[in-house]
Amino acid sequence: MLSERDQIFCEKCAAGLMAYEAYLEAGFKCTSNESAQAAASRKMKEPGIKEEIRKIRERLCDENCLTLQEKRLRLAEIARGKALFSGEGFLFEVPPSHSERMKAIDLDNKMTGDYAPEKRDVSVQGIFFEDLFEDGQGGHTISEGSELLEGKTEGPALEAGASILD
Repeated sequence: MLSERDQIFCEKCAAGLMAYEAYLEAGFKCTSNESAQAAASRKMKEPGIKEEIRKIRERLCDENCLTLQEKRLRLAEIARGKALFSGEGFLFEVPPSHSERMKAIDLDNKMTGDYAPEKRDVSVQGIFFEDLFEDGQGGHTISEGSELLEGKTEGPALEAGASILD
């Protein structure tokens, strides 16, 4: 169980303060910032401190963060040209610009994975590497075929416009 000051330290760290600042704000006394940094470093290594900071951050996120569905609904409102903004005690509708609408669509596409690369099957079925370099008599080997590709040996001449597969 953490002490009251330890709990305050954890809450301040979870809120984003540097550990030494949280240490001082939690009521721990130090003579200098350097000693506070060293003490805060030691405090972070104590059992339960990091776990408590993680729990507090998780709780804050659950309370304050938008869910994926909420984000997508907001983006849809912007993309459709309907965006509600609130001021001090009033609510008014302001249409987003064209670039804001396009950005909303772009972000929604990224969130749903619409820009993920498509997998395409580019394999050639029924043709083997050796088949590409046979002269009809089975006269070329695989190694000769690779040498032909690299231009190291003379092989069967190809007519202009002909293909290796012809």
